[in-house]
Amino acid sequence: RRHWSADEAGASEGASPGAWTLNTLDNGMVSEERWTTVDAADDLSWAVLHYSGAARRAGQSYVGALLCTADGQWPADCRSGEGLERIRRAF
Repeated sequence: RRHWSADEAGASEGASPGAWTLNTLDNGMVSEERWTTVDAADDLSWAVLHYSGAARRAGQSYVGALLCTADGQWPADCRSGEGLERIRRAF
């Protein structure tokens, strides 16, 4: 089982609320990712996060977004209507 140690990962707050930077060391390659919270339910039952990162020595960069929920399932109240549209806009 693989685990991250303090020597391999670190996080710092970003310049604004809901933003942070994550740095990781994986097989000698340093990656830096910038994460932002795009939107979230008022009760925090779901959140949409955006990330962009780079492994400069490898010449790689990437972007992506995640819909995060406590159980990994699509939020029941967001299958249609305004909840669904809110998540769509976040992506």
